[in-house]
Amino acid sequence: MFATKIILFFYLNFVILQGIPQPEPPYEDFILQYEYYSMNNVEIFNIPTHIKEQIRHRLFLNAFKAIYVARQQIEDIASHYPANEPIYFADQTSMFENSTTIAFDFRFYRQNQSNLVVDHDNHKPFINKYYEEGEDDEENSDEEEEEDHFNNNVKLYEDGRIESFYFMKWQYRNTTQKFSYSELHGYYQDTLKLIFEQAITHRASDWTIIWILQSRIQNYNIN
Repeated sequence: MFATKIILFFYLNFVILQGIPQPEPPYEDFILQYEYYSMNNVEIFNIPTHIKEQIRHRLFLNAFKAIYVARQQIEDIASHYPANEPIYFADQTSMFENSTTIAFDFRFYRQNQSNLVVDHDNHKPFINKYYEEGEDDEENSDEEEEEDHFNNNVKLYEDGRIESFYFMKWQYRNTTQKFSYSELHGYYQDTLKLIFEQAITHRASDWTIIWILQSRIQNYNIN
């Protein structure tokens, strides 16, 4: 790993995914408890207010879309499982002549099985600081036109990999529903692969819990 750091531009289009989940989740009804953003394991602090809010919203939508799909999948197979056992769903699919691999790992726990849930290893920022109201370093801007990028120091690795990591915890205002969500975007020059990974732990208002790990790995070599 190089000891020096450089300045990179972070463009809004880079961190935002396309696609709106259906049905539309109640974004305004959730309270953000914690958030963490990093690139190559360097935490990103100086995200402008308007960009950070758009990132939050997009990540929230990504999480709820994944939760909705996973719970629908579990509902489809629930009748094949005993009522007192967790439900597991795993699948892996290769597409486009094996250049892309999509993997799913869903685990559904009933109301009396919360003690069986294990935290995602992917939720790495638990070891760092916890988000508290008032700690945010957002600044108001008097500029008429808001920019879609900002500067931040990052580390460069000798193998050329670039990893963008986002993590959030949300709590519903009126019920016990809550979820933790992490998202990893990876670009690896040594293996010529692109990776997108989502890890989620969601507790519904009925106290059922679904544990989600899903990823898409794609080769981008030409020949």
